[in-house]
Amino acid sequence: MKILESLYPIYSLHPSGFKTLNLLQHLEEANVILFLLDIENGKIIEEEVNSFSGFKAHTFDENIENKITSSQRNLIIVKDRQELSYVKEILSTLTFFKIKQGEDLNLSYVLDLLSEKNFERTNIVENPGEFAVRGGILDIYLHGGSEPLRLEFSGNKVLSIRIFDPETQRSVKPLSEVTLFGIKGKSKSDTNFKVIEEIEGNSPFHVLHNFNYLGNLELLRSEIDRLKKEGYKVYFFSFGENKEKFFEELLKCQILRGKIYNGFIFPVEKIAVFTETELRGIKHRRWIRREHYGEKIEDYTDLKVGDYLVHLDFGIGRFAGLERIEIENIKYDTIRIEYKDGVVNIPVHNFSKVEKYIGEEGEKIEISALASPRWQVKRAKALLETYKFAMELLKIHSYRKKERGFIYKPVPELEYKLYAEFPYEETEGQIRVMEEIFEDMESPKIMDRLVAGEVGFGKTEIALRTAFRAAVNSFQTILLVPTTLLALQHYTNFTKRLANYPVKVAMLSRLTHPKEKDEILKGLAEGKIDIVIGTHALLRSDISFFNLGLLIIDEEHRFGVEDKELIRQKFPMVDTLRLTATPIPRTLYMSLGKIYDLSILDTPPPGREAVETYVGKFDREIVKQAIQFEIERDGKVFFVNNRISGIKEIVKMLEEMFPDLRIGYAHGRMPKNVLEDIYINFYLGAYDILVSTPIIEAGVDFPEANTIIINNAHTFGLADLHQLRGRVGRGIKKGYAYFLTPSEISEEAKKRLSIIEKYSELGSGFKIAMKDLELRGAGEILGKKQHGFVRTIGLEMFFRLLEQAILELEGQKFAEKDIKVKTEAYIPYNYIENESIRLSFYKKLADAKTEEQLQKLREELLDRFGPIPPEVEELFYVQRIKILAASKESVKGVVIGPSELIFETDEGTKKFKRGLDIEFLRKWA
Repeated sequence: MKILESLYPIYSLHPSGFKTLNLLQHLEEANVILFLLDIENGKIIEEEVNSFSGFKAHTFDENIENKITSSQRNLIIVKDRQELSYVKEILSTLTFFKIKQGEDLNLSYVLDLLSEKNFERTNIVENPGEFAVRGGILDIYLHGGSEPLRLEFSGNKVLSIRIFDPETQRSVKPLSEVTLFGIKGKSKSDTNFKVIEEIEGNSPFHVLHNFNYLGNLELLRSEIDRLKKEGYKVYFFSFGENKEKFFEELLKCQILRGKIYNGFIFPVEKIAVFTETELRGIKHRRWIRREHYGEKIEDYTDLKVGDYLVHLDFGIGRFAGLERIEIENIKYDTIRIEYKDGVVNIPVHNFSKVEKYIGEEGEKIEISALASPRWQVKRAKALLETYKFAMELLKIHSYRKKERGFIYKPVPELEYKLYAEFPYEETEGQIRVMEEIFEDMESPKIMDRLVAGEVGFGKTEIALRTAFRAAVNSFQTILLVPTTLLALQHYTNFTKRLANYPVKVAMLSRLTHPKEKDEILKGLAEGKIDIVIGTHALLRSDISFFNLGLLIIDEEHRFGVEDKELIRQKFPMVDTLRLTATPIPRTLYMSLGKIYDLSILDTPPPGREAVETYVGKFDREIVKQAIQFEIERDGKVFFVNNRISGIKEIVKMLEEMFPDLRIGYAHGRMPKNVLEDIYINFYLGAYDILVSTPIIEAGVDFPEANTIIINNAHTFGLADLHQLRGRVGRGIKKGYAYFLTPSEISEEAKKRLSIIEKYSELGSGFKIAMKDLELRGAGEILGKKQHGFVRTIGLEMFFRLLEQAILELEGQKFAEKDIKVKTEAYIPYNYIENESIRLSFYKKLADAKTEEQLQKLREELLDRFGPIPPEVEELFYVQRIKILAASKESVKGVVIGPSELIFETDEGTKKFKRGLDIEFLRKWA
């Protein structure tokens, strides 16, 4: 073990992982401790070292002993003597626990080790430090950036070792062996560390740092050409895999992916490295790399006893759990649903008729009565409206396909340069959505696409790239926004990003001077302005355009019905991109995806830190400390109160606490212009604290405001709490949210606050806690009329009926038939122990409509739970027969017994022995 303390030769102008790595290569020992006083520099060195092979770098934390591996050399970065002593003590007695495929190993021994290492046993492994056991399957998620592992045992033999994806829970890659972690004190250390206190002398090599090219692409290209002629190997490090093709096209040198923050020239080895930092002339924002993005919620694993379900035949009831019953010596798993006047047990093979009921938060839900015909009347009306709506959608879709719009061709040279200058790594969601938009723009059809993505997921960059594509094709773009402040922010962002391009951007709002306004109107008419950003002022009848091609509407749901109608009349043939932060339910996306242009932006930015959330009783000292902390780091504070009446008292309290701070206040009864001016002043830095009712400008980034205090938080709905928290922590600084309440609050309020505290990760609004917003999102797309009957039958049931209506109108028949099962078809407790996961698989199986879907489910069960037992095989058989019967009009019902099948058809009853091939039955039917 070597300990590096004389670090000047490594640093030079910047902390450099490359210089550190080269210094390490001159050392004989396998492992090194690097002692740094500035841990932020340590994190940069960690990421840069890990971009190269040879060493695995780790900054010190409480799980350091679980991160060290014997498979490669380790660099451990510590910041003080205490951490140094702790690491030395651990490593003096560390041995590594390896597992090989095919070896004999007692599973119980591994489980004991995991418990000893403080791993948490869970039902589903999604985060580092967790493990799960399902029969002979062991899932482990190690610390230190490793991928999660799945070990399959048969008795005491290791059958296989696989890496799996924590999102899908599916295996992705086999391994022959794996090192789990170091075990302290189990035996004499085999790590062979040698401890040396310092390195004498300077580094045996010299590294030069690169010049900042300040976005001058030609100058950088010239330097690369010069170095190549001098015999240098030239590399360019890209921060994200999605940018590699852009840089390859622009720079004509070898592109590598890695977290290298500062380029360098290494004359000894004739190596030159450039990074995005030099190209753009600004420091790339270093994301704090997180190991997960929040708690993943599967469709039915979050269903709890007491939640509302809706059955197609019986209506809305309460879920009372899974219940195994026995009839005529045959075991069945059933979904137990409680109604106003009775209980119904639904066999799991009929689970497809059941959906979760999603209504608006706080609404009083009427439970159906089995003896009453009211549900049948509601259902009939909803079915009729659903068919009408499906016909409207198909009609609009057909019209759009016939009409011809503009074609916007790619301009790679300019577009790649623009993408390369984006100071973040694009998310998978952004790349996917841009591909969908560009596919629309490159086709002759008129684009009308809605992009839905939670706050902070990157919609602004999507709008900018779309407008840029239009501009380089000589078409003008309108970016329509609901408020002056949002117009100002978009204008600032667009002008900054497009400063080096032949694209003219202008803003029209009440802030625009009359003389400047006249010049802008003239520029639009003459084609001298390419992109105009503004509010309702852009809908004036006297504005004319030279060659308008694209309309982008941001926060579309905030425009009134009259505004939307005016937009449709004024711009009937232009391509339209609509942006909303209201979550659009995935099930609606799946139902309408083929006929409605929806894009879901559901990938969080990589590594952005979650907002730290505190829930507790109101305390002046907590308020004081929270504000003081934010002000000391040069930040600003939101203070939200639920009522206008308490605003002035809060302002007075804060003025007494902080007499030197600038405090502003705002509420909804102020004139619109006055209110906007207050927010603009806060945005521009005129206030340190803004006290307001919950009307904080949606869609706008307040980069300096990273603490929000919400008073009387118990009075807010879940969706509102989530959105208020989303106002902070959207930049490089960590955000803090304080939800303060009186001493006594209702159980329902406690439940809401508990959920908001638990699901604090970015993106959790798409996973849970946002059902109220999902219903708003459905209403936004479907319209008020549809929104009404969606509430009647529930969101999920509406989507199912809509999907079925669309399929039938397109000529695809799939009508579920009456199926009676007289054989044991269920998931045994010892195969899937956890009830919620069992429930999830029952739902997936019952909803399967094709052989391909069944095969994927079979593969998932084999992968996650091991060999499939006979009772589960019987479930698959039942579903195959169910799919067959649904696709055949002549079949009215089926009875599935242990040895025979009975089909009720138009011609009468047909009996078959079990074991006949499904293809034979399909041909017969």
